[in-house]
Amino acid sequence: MERYRFTSTNMTRYEIARLPKPEVQPDDQYIFTREGDRFDLLAHEFYNDVTFWWIIAIANDLRTASMIIPPGIQLRIPANLDYYDQVLRKAEEDK
Repeated sequence: MERYRFTSTNMTRYEIARLPKPEVQPDDQYIFTREGDRFDLLAHEFYNDVTFWWIIAIANDLRTASMIIPPGIQLRIPANLDYYDQVLRKAEEDK
């Protein structure tokens, strides 16, 4: 077909990584969400890095297509980021 003439057939295929929910740690923080809270904004506030938004989402079983979090939900903010570093390094080694 004409519309596919520039489509490459040599595409990289990525696997979905299923990360386990981290165990509750004594130094984890708990907050109640407010109007306008988003995963990326909370990651910036607590980790100083917006790319860690997924840590908050996984820790709270909130796997939605939206970054917006409804107000009034209690969230756990994991304090131990070393856990995810270890899990990601192991997944990289297992490739």
